[in-house]
Amino acid sequence: MPQLDPYWILSQVFWLALSFAALYFVMARVGLPRLGSVLLTRREQIEGDLQVAEAARIQSDVLAQQNEVQIKSARSRAAEVVSEIQKEAEALAVARNADLDKVLHRKMADAQIAINKAKEQVIERVVPVSVELTQEVLKKVTGREVSREIIEKAVANQMRQKHV
Repeated sequence: MPQLDPYWILSQVFWLALSFAALYFVMARVGLPRLGSVLLTRREQIEGDLQVAEAARIQSDVLAQQNEVQIKSARSRAAEVVSEIQKEAEALAVARNADLDKVLHRKMADAQIAINKAKEQVIERVVPVSVELTQEVLKKVTGREVSREIIEKAVANQMRQKHV
């Protein structure tokens, strides 16, 4: 193999050193500055992005705090509105209950009047029957006939005592 031949080794080392120096010079003057500028641009981009992200985080924190304040304000306002509505509903219920009480009292008074009228009508119908019945019973029990006027007075007296 010619690469391992000691006769050619010195020329190979020379060309290796020359190629390495040329490659080093090209890389140092062209490749590395471009690579450095790309890395520098990348670093600046990352730092800029980090600053933008930090600013966005701070802004989102501020917005979150403002949002919390608005939520608390809305909740307190909602509680006030609910309280007002409850008070209005209670006042309306009290007013309706008062109206219903008036209506019920009026109906109860009307019913009591109707009951009293019906009671008087029943008494008016029962009194002649009870007078007649009492007259018949007294006639059968005692064997004597009692006058209708006396029995009517006695029945009327009993009715007054029980219904006064």
